[in-house]
Amino acid sequence: MADGGGPSGADVDDDGDPCGPSAAGAAPRGARAGKGRRLHTQLMEAMVWQFLFLGWDVVAIAENNRTFDNTVVESTVRAVLKRYDDTGFVDYLPRASRERLMPLEHLNMLLSIVGQNPWLYLQEIADTLRVMTGATYTRNYVYASLIRAGYSHKVMVRAAAQRDQLQRAQYWEDVSMYIPHPSCLVFGDET
Repeated sequence: MADGGGPSGADVDDDGDPCGPSAAGAAPRGARAGKGRRLHTQLMEAMVWQFLFLGWDVVAIAENNRTFDNTVVESTVRAVLKRYDDTGFVDYLPRASRERLMPLEHLNMLLSIVGQNPWLYLQEIADTLRVMTGATYTRNYVYASLIRAGYSHKVMVRAAAQRDQLQRAQYWEDVSMYIPHPSCLVFGDET
């Protein structure tokens, strides 16, 4: 490996291939390279290494790290060095995922509202939930919470249809002509 005096021969072996910290091979992540691609992590580490240990300036680092498929400009080198200076890492740190689930107490209240009044619109459910919990939820959030809990429009329509008091009264009036008590009913299935 060359002595690292500048971009003319640093970090290349006898064949002219990159070696040492600038050798690529990691999964592409980090700063953007030309054409919207991300730079390899090892390439960004090489830029920091060249700046800190070899004492190169930004222009020399950019010239040294240009390859046939990566266009590294001074602004990219500056961005990598700034990220390293700010965080101590060249790679972007993954963001912590945000918890988006409704608290269990609120979910139980939501399910009780839906269980008692399955014919309500989503906005009415959200308003009732706001009155009960003090927390404001959008109708889309209520919808997503209901879907996660296993409720769908089909399930809700079926539940609402089964709660039709007029239909239920008509059914018992028709059935009571044939049987003395509801416990005498037996239902069968074809399967």
